[in-house]
This record gives sequence, structure tokens and C-alpha cells, in this order.
Amino acid sequence: MATLRDVVSSAMVRTGAIASGETPSAADAATALEVLTDMAAAWSARNIHTGWTATNLEDEFPLEDRHLGGVKAMLALELCDHFRIAPTAILVRDARDGMARLQADYWSIEYEGASPSLRSNISATGYER
Repeated sequence: MATLRDVVSSAMVRTGAIASGETPSAADAATALEVLTDMAAAWSARNIHTGWTATNLEDEFPLEDRHLGGVKAMLALELCDHFRIAPTAILVRDARDGMARLQADYWSIEYEGASPSLRSNISATGYER
């Protein structure tokens, strides 16, 4: 199983910040982990509730393996800005696809404040998870 250290290292390789097989510095790894943790926390604000609880480099990747590549791409895209590296079109596409897979698996409608009739209409459409 992949660890967050693996995710961070792979994302940094995708940006070109480090070479394949190279280990990120402790400072760069800590920064990338902070960006990853912030990114995962921001998903909840978009109603993408993954249950992400990992916060240390040695923690296991907390999602299903099929999300690993997408999360690496999303992190790499975020890190491009940090390292002042222009992202490739392929990286942008992979990050977008990764977000689409997260949305497909974890997006949920928030009912708080919605009227009972609206909640029943939403349920009747089949969009509720």
C-alpha cells in the first residue's frame, strides 16, 4: 500500500521538481504534505466527503487505489505553483480526471437547510447517494 510519502514523492517527480528515484528534502516533503492535507480538507467544502484522515508522511494512502494516480496528479498540479513550474497539458488533464473520479465516488448533496419537499424531490431523481 502506498504511503503519503509515496504520493508526495511521485507528485514532485511529475512536476519536475525532483528526478525519478530522488528523495525530496525534508522541507519540500513537509510543504507538499501540507498542500496535500489542505487539498483533501478543501474537498469537503465541495461536498466531496472522502473521510480523509491521513496527516503524516508514513500514513497509508486512505482512499481506494484507483484514486491514487488522480490524487498524485492533483497534488502535482498544486505543487507546480509552489515550485513555479508550468504544468503540462497532460498533468492538467490527469488532475481534472482525478477530481472527476473523486466526485463520482464521494460527492454528496447537502440537505441542511433544504425544505422537506426539496429533499424528497432530490431523492426521487436518484441523485442522492
